[in-house]
Amino acid sequence: MIIWLNGPVCGGKRTLAANLREAIPGAVVADPEAVGDALRTALAGHALHPQDYQDLPLWRTLTTELVTGLARSSCP
Repeated sequence: MIIWLNGPVCGGKRTLAANLREAIPGAVVADPEAVGDALRTALAGHALHPQDYQDLPLWRTLTTELVTGLARSSCP
């Protein structure tokens, strides 16, 4: 099961995710922002370095792969 949380900045998504992780045995929280931070670091000084990592098609691809990969690896 994948539960995707979306909402405004400071809307309580991280708090809700932490509560869900505690309530659902084996739950994992995958934060797309961590993928963006990795890309921002990897592309520092590069022509592809975006103002907003969400503008990079690579961010969308990596985020999707992270979430679906976690779902596949946690299924029995």
